[in-house]
Amino acid sequence: ILCALAAMAAQGLAQVFPQQTPFISAVAGIVLLLPGFMITIAMSELATRNYLAGTGRLTGAFVLLFLMGAGLAIGTQVSLAWLPAVPLPASSGSDRQDVEIGWHLFPEAQGRGYATEAARALVERAAAGGIGEVHAVTDPANEASQAVCRRLGMTDLGIRDDWYNSSLHAFRLSTS
Repeated sequence: ILCALAAMAAQGLAQVFPQQTPFISAVAGIVLLLPGFMITIAMSELATRNYLAGTGRLTGAFVLLFLMGAGLAIGTQVSLAWLPAVPLPASSGSDRQDVEIGWHLFPEAQGRGYATEAARALVERAAAGGIGEVHAVTDPANEASQAVCRRLGMTDLGIRDDWYNSSLHAFRLSTS
């Protein structure tokens, strides 16, 4: 329950502080609950050939980790269903209220279709939530993300300075 509440609080904070990453905040909020000491004791017991107690503690630690992950996932999904979408931060002097989809991948995960798959899910979620149009903005040099936008069928708006007080390559997609 605490993990679900931490995930919901992190999503709520993301509404107030758009630059904040909800997952990082949620994990930071529950880090003290992680069963590190239980795993340490279990490994010590296994090393001293106390297999029954060590296996029991280690199993308990993994079950606790699984339940914590499930709590984070449930809390995130509940809060996403209840909270409105956060608008894309407009540049100074602009009153735009655009909704952004975006993705960041570790280099090891790039080039495997994960970003396209995740972005399609975001577009579907936006459409199901009644959001008629989404935007994506990329660094002008980020050709991989621009390719994802094109695979989604997004309209290329060129280099724009409407968001984040920066010149970014912008794309738009109607979800209806």
